[in-house]
Amino acid sequence: KIIYTADVIEETRSYNGVERLREAALADIHQGCFTVMKEVLLFLINTDQPILGQTIVAYNAMLQEYKGGTL
Repeated sequence: KIIYTADVIEETRSYNGVERLREAALADIHQGCFTVMKEVLLFLINTDQPILGQTIVAYNAMLQEYKGGTL
């Protein structure tokens, strides 16, 4: 989670919303990583880019972890 999140929010990144993601990650790395993953998925969808199956599996695992319940 730390490496994935750090890559997306590292200091040379300057896209719209990166400051909000940095704040989320600093407040709670687990919730921040989940927020980062959601934003990345939305970016991929909105730009018609492919999403690897492992990314969906990781998202579903985090969703279950933070929202509870089963998929």
